[in-house]
Amino acid sequence: GRLKGGTSHAPLRHAGALGFNFRPTDAFTLDINARHNSSYYSDDANTAAYRIDGVTLVDVKANQNFGSVDVFAYARNLADKVYQVWQIRQGNSWLGDPRELGVGMQASF
Repeated sequence: GRLKGGTSHAPLRHAGALGFNFRPTDAFTLDINARHNSSYYSDDANTAAYRIDGVTLVDVKANQNFGSVDVFAYARNLADKVYQVWQIRQGNSWLGDPRELGVGMQASF
């Protein structure tokens, strides 16, 4: 049958991403990416208490190339936003990932 009262909890009304890649030299790159999800409901009845607020997150990655070796540092959820991704009952929610910082190295042979 047809769903009454709005939309299903699964699809987002709006979602998008925007990225910038800055390369001041051939060996250095800086990537800045933003992603946004609109608000949605975590139940099929679209109950106000189960509304999940929209969120915009920013990720950053810097990469330096040294010939066959790349060294990089990154931050996911740079602003360390606390946000819900799901709610099964009032007061019981899953939260999105907190800020993650990392460094790494990749070698090509």
